[in-house]
Amino acid sequence: MRLISFSKFLIISRPILFPLIFICLLVAFFYTFRSFSFLNFIDLIFILLLTFLVPFFTFSINDLVDFYSDKKNIRKKNILFGKFQKDLLSFKSSIYLYNFLIFLVLFVFSLIFYNLDTVIILLLLLFFLYFYSAKPIRFKEVFILDFLSNGIITLLCFALIYSFKYSIFNLPLGIYLISLAISSYHLIAAQLDYYPDKLANQKTTVVFINNKHIIYSLTLLLNLPLFLISFNSIFRYLVYLNIIIILTLWFFPKVNKKIIFCLFIIFWTFICIFYLI
Repeated sequence: MRLISFSKFLIISRPILFPLIFICLLVAFFYTFRSFSFLNFIDLIFILLLTFLVPFFTFSINDLVDFYSDKKNIRKKNILFGKFQKDLLSFKSSIYLYNFLIFLVLFVFSLIFYNLDTVIILLLLLFFLYFYSAKPIRFKEVFILDFLSNGIITLLCFALIYSFKYSIFNLPLGIYLISLAISSYHLIAAQLDYYPDKLANQKTTVVFINNKHIIYSLTLLLNLPLFLISFNSIFRYLVYLNIIIILTLWFFPKVNKKIIFCLFIIFWTFICIFYLI
């Protein structure tokens, strides 16, 4: 078995997302406890384990399953795992081994230190992360569910932390609406892969609809419910800004997508923070 080096482990894990994941989990913690004074050593270790292990669990499966379609994707030729993409299949056995170990570590840790709700939410989260790319379900190729599953994963991340103290059945409406809005951005991102996805015969929502205006209209529609919870003035202005970002992407498609990605990370961090104030 050919083992993956630490550097390749990081490349597959998309380390650029580590800060976003860590911030999102901390925001979820703050939402639950209204203070970081309750953040004990066990909680911090669990959050760090999620931050650094879950991305590999998610993206390694995605990269393996999409290996041949990604080879046709010009956008992915020279980024991230693309630097050793041609050797990826030789690491297949070790990737599955590492993923099993990641599952074991997270499952045992939650079983020892947390309640049954937390264990169930963790299992659901790992289920959606794995089968987002893996067969036989492969959510990313199921019409509508390809982007909604992103919202479900976001919701489960919040619910996981929320379950430390409260029943998951009492999760506030705002978290559901924020998760739904975040899922809609998958539709925008998926348009970047429209041609390679179509070439690979991947039946995504964007490929099926094949109309930019319908995609952006749907994205806008999924973000409008945020006004139902925009009781805070700062949060309300952020919601307005969110609508402006969507309209900008819609009518100015040549805008730099890397800048938009960075703004997206910063913007949604503030949306979540100011929703809590």
